Amino acid sequence: MKKIRKIGLAIAFASLATLAVAVYALTASILLPTGGYISEVGVFSDEQCTTAITTIDWGTIEPGGTINKIVYVKNFGGEQLTVTVTPETWSPLKAANYMTFSWVGDSMVPGQAVKGYTFTLTVHENATGAEIGSFKFDLDITGTSA
Repeated sequence: MKKIRKIGLAIAFASLATLAVAVYALTASILLPTGGYISEVGVFSDEQCTTAITTIDWGTIEPGGTINKIVYVKNFGGEQLTVTVTPETWSPLKAANYMTFSWVGDSMVPGQAVKGYTFTLTVHENATGAEIGSFKFDLDITGTSA
């Protein structure tokens, strides 16, 4: 009887150990770092800020031509922001040699306010479609608190 109990206990302990390993293996996990940015600035096509802008289509521009786009920047935060607009990541890279981006508007945006801006893209006279063709660039629109 004692021998059967010892074998039974050994089987029970072995079963528990196997179960513990199986449960451990089933609950393995990995830590995945993430990140992001909470924006306090929005860009819109209308002064009521109902239509967000995610891209600007400049269309076809002739050499020597200029196109203006009006956008509205909203400060969602409570602090006054200084807004800057910087073109970057030109493609093709040489497009930056034949085009000039500029913007006009008040760089100071009070908390919860909306300001209108005129974005202007001018193509230099010496630009040709053969040299540039289609183009794209990013606008880094940043609001910095004082």
